[in-house]
Amino acid sequence: VGNPRNTKVILAVSALNPTKFPRKSSHQSYRYNFLEKGTIPGTKGEASPLFVEIPYRMAIFMQIRRTTPADLPAVAALYDEARAALRAAGVNQWQDGYPDGASARADMEKGAGFVLEDGGEVIATACLAFGREPTYDVIEQGAWQAQGEPYGFLHRIAVSPRAKGKGAAGLFFEELKRQARERGIRVLRGDTHRDNKAMQRVMAKSGLSYRGIIHIEDGTERLAYEIILP
Repeated sequence: VGNPRNTKVILAVSALNPTKFPRKSSHQSYRYNFLEKGTIPGTKGEASPLFVEIPYRMAIFMQIRRTTPADLPAVAALYDEARAALRAAGVNQWQDGYPDGASARADMEKGAGFVLEDGGEVIATACLAFGREPTYDVIEQGAWQAQGEPYGFLHRIAVSPRAKGKGAAGLFFEELKRQARERGIRVLRGDTHRDNKAMQRVMAKSGLSYRGIIHIEDGTERLAYEIILP
């Protein structure tokens, strides 16, 4: 972790399973057990507890919560920003206008829409869902490792340029893992465009492995990823 007094520390919590951080004055610190709380992705808590003193002024507080109607304009704006960023990067993804505000509303109404909030500002969004994803029924040039098991999946991640460096996309994968464990589900899947290297890196960093090619509703291909949770 290094010297926490010279390092910004992100404290990200799920509103569905919140960790309480009592507000402190700027000269006080948080003494936080990262391994026990499981906020370092990939840790299982076997090692000795790691305590770090975090000055309040150095902490960044973020919260993942369900999308509300009031969030829909911000989510639609995030989609527009992501679309422009993909276009600038030469990635032909989301350039037909989907997803949009209607997509955000549909996810919200299904209980699958989530946002990442930082200091009251919505800085990222994603669809976290469980059940059947029809486009995953057929996979080519590979195979799903888990066959016939229920699974969770993550779609439509959009992150504001203002959230750069905060690991926002990875936090949604960690939240999906948390929800999956609560449900007793061990299989998680995702997909992305072949040219979207950034999302490929996020999925790999989150423990997902490449499985093959799937085709979305318009017939275009996507790289498919999967993880089986321990």
